[in-house]
Amino acid sequence: MKEKAFAASVNRDRIRECELIQIPLPEFASLSLKAMQSISDELGL
Repeated sequence: MKEKAFAASVNRDRIRECELIQIPLPEFASLSLKAMQSISDELGL
C-alpha cells in the first residue's frame, strides 16, 4: 500500500477505514478474499 504505483486506482483511505471498526488490515484482507471466493462461481471466476 505504500507504493503509489501498486494498485494505483485503489482508494487507500477506504481501506484504512477498516481500522476504524477495529479490524486489522490483514484480517480485513482475509475476510474479503473469503467473501469473494464464496461467490466466485456467480462472478464467473
